[in-house]
Amino acid sequence: MTRDGTTTALLVLVSGLLVISLLSPGIGTVSGQGSPEAAYFHGNAVTEDGTNIPSGTTIKAVTEDGGSNRTVDEITMDTDGEYGGAGLGEVKLEVPGNVDGEVYFIAETGHGSFTAQETVQNPPAGQQQFDLTFPVGSAEPRPYFEISGLSPTDKTAIEGESVDVSATVDNIGSEQGTQTVTLDINGSTVETRDVTLGPGSQETVEFSLDTASLGAGNYTHGIASDDNGQTGSLTVESREASFTVSELSPTETTVVKGDTINASATVTNEGNAEGTETVTLQAGSTTLASQDVTLSDGAQQEVTFTGVSTNSLAPGTYTHGIYANNDSQTGTLTVESRQAAFTVSELDPPGETITVGAEVAIAANVTNDGNSEGTQTVTLQIDGQQYGSEAVTLAPDDQQSVAFSPVDTSEFEPGTYTYTVASDNDSQSGTLVVESDTPAAFRVTDMSPTDRTVSEGATFEIQATVRNDGDQTATQQVQYRIDGETVARQGVSLASGDETTVEFTGLESEPPGAGTYTHGVYTRNDSFTGTLTIDGPDGQSSTGSFTVSEMEPASAAVASGDTLEVSGTISNEGSVEETQSIEFRLAGDPVATERVTLGQSETTAVSFTAATDSLAVGTYAYGIYSDDDEQVGTLAVENETAATPTNTTSATPTPTPNDDGGGLIPDGLLRALLYYVVVPLVVIYAILKALAIYLGY
Repeated sequence: MTRDGTTTALLVLVSGLLVISLLSPGIGTVSGQGSPEAAYFHGNAVTEDGTNIPSGTTIKAVTEDGGSNRTVDEITMDTDGEYGGAGLGEVKLEVPGNVDGEVYFIAETGHGSFTAQETVQNPPAGQQQFDLTFPVGSAEPRPYFEISGLSPTDKTAIEGESVDVSATVDNIGSEQGTQTVTLDINGSTVETRDVTLGPGSQETVEFSLDTASLGAGNYTHGIASDDNGQTGSLTVESREASFTVSELSPTETTVVKGDTINASATVTNEGNAEGTETVTLQAGSTTLASQDVTLSDGAQQEVTFTGVSTNSLAPGTYTHGIYANNDSQTGTLTVESRQAAFTVSELDPPGETITVGAEVAIAANVTNDGNSEGTQTVTLQIDGQQYGSEAVTLAPDDQQSVAFSPVDTSEFEPGTYTYTVASDNDSQSGTLVVESDTPAAFRVTDMSPTDRTVSEGATFEIQATVRNDGDQTATQQVQYRIDGETVARQGVSLASGDETTVEFTGLESEPPGAGTYTHGVYTRNDSFTGTLTIDGPDGQSSTGSFTVSEMEPASAAVASGDTLEVSGTISNEGSVEETQSIEFRLAGDPVATERVTLGQSETTAVSFTAATDSLAVGTYAYGIYSDDDEQVGTLAVENETAATPTNTTSATPTPTPNDDGGGLIPDGLLRALLYYVVVPLVVIYAILKALAIYLGY
C-alpha cells in the first residue's frame, strides 16, 4: 500500500467518524455518551439583579442519588451570561434519559458554589433553552443589603405623636459590608443608621419619627439601603374634637299641640382633642332647645331635654332629633290638633226582622276618643233617610248611650233596609227586614239567560218570571244576586195566581271582576240560579293559563351516562290563581314533575335533572310541559371520549427545531434512524474503502 493510499483511507475513516460526531448532540459533554432519550440544556445564566455570570464558571447538573447529590454533567461557560449553545455541535449540559426526579443546577465560581432558582422534574428528551438565575453575589463577591419586614406599612397618627418605624436588613450577598440605612419621608432622608453585616447575617433597624415636624397630611415613609428598600403609607391627622350622636329616645312620638316633650341621646367625642359644642333639639327646621356640652377625647355623656313645649309647632309630622355640629340622630314627631272624635259602637240591635207596622227601637254607644271636649249631633238613618237625632256633649274618653224613639214601619214596604247610627267621625250599620203581614208565596219559575258570559267592564241584563202561588195579594222585593251579594232589587206586587216578568238592566260586571260566579234571582220564598262567567281584559280567560318559556339549554349534546340539567320559566297568563303539575319529559317519557302555584301574571323558574345512562347513542326530544303549553329541544347522546394525560415540569422548556413533533417524521424516530441505520452504513463503507485501498483494489 502506498503512502498516498494510506492517507486516503485514513481521511475516509476520519470523515466517517466526523459524521458520527456531527450527528451526536452529546459530543463535547463530560460523559460524551449521547442517546435519543437524553435532555440537552443551554441558556442564559444571570444573578437576581441581572448581573451576568462570568465566563470560566462551571455549570453543573446535579440530582439526588441515595440521599446524596450526584453530578450528571458539567460544562464550562465560554461567554459571560451564557452556558452552552443552541448550535449543532456546540457544548450543552446532558442529562441522561435514565435520570428520574428533580435536577438542580449549580454554578461554581472562584468565590463559592451557588444554586440556581430553577429546577426541572423528569427532564424531557431533546435540546432546550433553560435560563438559570443565581443569587446576588454569585457573579462577583460583594455585599447586598435587602430590606424586608417594614413596620408599620400603613399608619395613621395624630399630629405631634411619635411613630416607631423598623425593618429587617439582610446581607444576601457573598461578602461583608457596611451601608447607610435611611428613614425616608416622601423620598427625603430624615434619619440614618450605619449597618455592618457579614454574608447571610441580618439586623433589625429602628427609627423614631416625630410627626410634629410633618403637619397633617398623607405621606410615603420607608427604609432603604444602597441596594433596595420598602415603603408604606403614613397619614397624619390634625388634633380636633368630633361629636357623634346615638341612642335617641324616643324615636317615634305623638303629642297634642301645646303639650311638652322629653328627649335624650348619647353624645360621644370621637375626635382626638377636648372640645365644646352646642347640642340642639330640633323639629324640622325649628330649634326647640339647646345646651353646651364639653367632652374630652373618647368621653361620652347623655344629653337630656325635659319639658320642651310644642306651642311653636303647627299640627303635622316632623323629623325631630338631637343635633351636634357634624352628626345627628333623628326620628318622627307627630303634632295633633286639639279636637273631639266621636266613635259609635255596640249598635243595638245589630239586625232586626219585623212585620209591616211594627215599631223598631235602635240605640248605640258614643265615645269621645279625641283629645278635646266636643259636641256633635248623632243621627239615626234608614236607607239614607233620617228618622232621629240627638246632640251629645262629651269630654275626652267619656262615653254615652244614645237611644232613639221607636220607628213606626207602617209605611214601609216589605223588604230589606239598612239602618245607621252616625256621628261626625264614625258610624255603625245594621240590617232591618220588614216582612208582609199577609201570607204569600213568590216563586221564580224562569231566568234568562240561565248561564251568561260577559266581558269585564261591560253591562248586561237578566230577566226572570215571578209568580205568586199564595192565597193573597202581596208585595215582595225581588233581588238579583252574584255569589250571594245583592246587586239589584225591585219591588213586585202580585195578586194570588198572577205572574210577571222582572227585568234587571245595566248590570255591571266590574265589580265583581273576571271569574266564574253563581248568579240568580231571589224572592223571600224561592230562587232561580245559573252560572255567570266574566272574561278579563282583551278576552283573557277567567282561568289560569300556564306558558313555558326560556328553556335552557334549547338543545344539548352529552356523553352517554352524563347528567342533563334543564331549566325554564313558567308564567300564569290567565286571570286567576291556579296550580298545575309541570313535567319534564325525555324521549317521550315523564322523568320529573314539579307542582307550581301562580297568581295572575306571576312567573317562576323550574329546573330538572335527568340521567342519560339508559339511553343508547342517538338523538332524542326533551321538553318542559304545562297543562297549556310546552317547550321542546333536541338531545344528542354521544360516545364517551377519553382524556389525553399531560405531564408538567417545574420549569417549562422552550421548544427548538430539534424537538419531537416538529415535522412530518417525529424527531425521536429520525434520530434513531440516523444512529442505527445511516451511521453504521457510513462506518462500514469507510472501513471497506480503506481495506480496498490498502489491498490495492
